[in-house]
Amino acid sequence: MVFYVTIWVAGLTIGGVWLFGLGQHNSLYHNAITSTTILSAAFFIFLTSGLYRGIRLKNSMETLRDRLNKTTYPNLGEGTSGADWMDVGDGIGGIILSVVFWLIATILIWVFLWFFGVVLWTVVLAFMAMLYWVFFRAMLMVFKHAPHCKNRLLPSLGYGFFYTFMYTGWVYFVIAGVHLIME
Repeated sequence: MVFYVTIWVAGLTIGGVWLFGLGQHNSLYHNAITSTTILSAAFFIFLTSGLYRGIRLKNSMETLRDRLNKTTYPNLGEGTSGADWMDVGDGIGGIILSVVFWLIATILIWVFLWFFGVVLWTVVLAFMAMLYWVFFRAMLMVFKHAPHCKNRLLPSLGYGFFYTFMYTGWVYFVIAGVHLIME
C-alpha cells in the first residue's frame, strides 16, 4: 500500500510541477514552493484519510533493532608500526621485493576500489533503509492517534494538519532561506 501511495504521490508531484511550474517557465524558487505544496497537500490527504479510517501500523522493526544491538564486533587488536615490516634492504633483492610489493599494492588498490563500489551501493541501500525507518517511525507516531480519530472528521483534520505542518513546514523555511541568500 505504501508503495502505491508513493507512486501516486510521485506522479502527482511531477504532473503538478509540470502543469503549474515548469510548463509556465517559472523560477526555481516558485517551482520548489509549488512542488512542496503539492507534496504537503498529498501528505495531508494521506494522513487525514488514514486517521479518519483508523489505520493502525504494526511495529515489527523492534526485533531487527534487538538483533543489531546483540551483534558482536571482532577485536582487531593492536597493529604494527608500519615502517618496520616494509624495510626490504638495499641491493637487487630489495629492488625485486619492492617491485613485488608494488604489484601487490596495485592489486590491493584495485580490489579496494572494486570493493568501494560495492560498499557504495551498500551505503545507498542502507540510506534508503534509514529513510524508510524514519518514515515508518513518523507514521507510527501519527497513526497512534487513529483510534481517537476513527470516523471523526474534525480530530482527523486537526492531527493531519498538525503533523503535515510539523513534517513539511520546515521545508518552506529552508526554501525561503535559500531564496533570501541567493538574492
